[in-house]
Amino acid sequence: MSFAAQAKISLCKINVKKDCCRRALLYGLLLFAVNFDESKIRLITESEATGELALKLLSELYRIEGNLYITERKNDADSPKSLKITVSARADVRKLLEKFGYEDKITQGINSLLFTCENCRASFLRGAFLSGGILSDPGHSYHLEIPTRDETLARELLDMLSDAEISAKSGTRKNSHMVYIKSSEQIENFLAYIGASEALFEIMNSRILKSAKNDANRLRNCDTANLSKTVSASNAQTEAIKELIRSKRLELLPPELKETARMRLEYPELSIKDFGQMFDPPISKSGVNHRLKKIRDFALSK
Repeated sequence: MSFAAQAKISLCKINVKKDCCRRALLYGLLLFAVNFDESKIRLITESEATGELALKLLSELYRIEGNLYITERKNDADSPKSLKITVSARADVRKLLEKFGYEDKITQGINSLLFTCENCRASFLRGAFLSGGILSDPGHSYHLEIPTRDETLARELLDMLSDAEISAKSGTRKNSHMVYIKSSEQIENFLAYIGASEALFEIMNSRILKSAKNDANRLRNCDTANLSKTVSASNAQTEAIKELIRSKRLELLPPELKETARMRLEYPELSIKDFGQMFDPPISKSGVNHRLKKIRDFALSK
């Protein structure tokens, strides 16, 4: 089962008590459905929970029995079923339109006059997402999308999300309009707003894990780079010391430099800090660097 399907099952289980919020939920489900006009209202979904919720709300709120059609994909037994819920009887369609505030004919956009309490908008947006919303698995990417039938509906949905302090964008794909969110933080805000707590926690956990992995990779890369620098510097130092030995000039060094050169040959793998701790008494990093620089300069002088 996909991540989006699990999120929709969880959302459909939310107990909406107020009739105004239940109406807003059904309104969101149907307004963002495939068809919503004077001739027919048709919702197509792969979520059985969403289909059952739509039928339940139609029956309980307005005593309308929606028609249910289930299509199974013959070519792929593992593919989800497609559910079609339609309201086609003229009297039922007219009744619904009137309940949603469309007295004469359907106008484009969202009828915000239906939202009479502080929770109605969240219920409406929950219905919009349940109707055709897409939510990617956070383990792969962050993407939430709600398809719309026209540009006006997309624009008004953007405005509603903005009022809820949720940042989204709109776009087109094959002549269809959509509203989408790609920021993990904004997706979390949307899911929190519509009550999708389980999906919200999954995305938060995924983001935390990704952040931890990225931090670990950065530290690992930093450690690798530092190790590479240490090895490179150590190689240059030991080569300079070996050149002094080959040219029989090591004995010309002052005692403290001669001791440093011999110890560096013995401990070439140590960092400057750790190498300084091998002396008695220990020498600071700057002190070690100063000695090694003098040794290299003497080796390069002819």
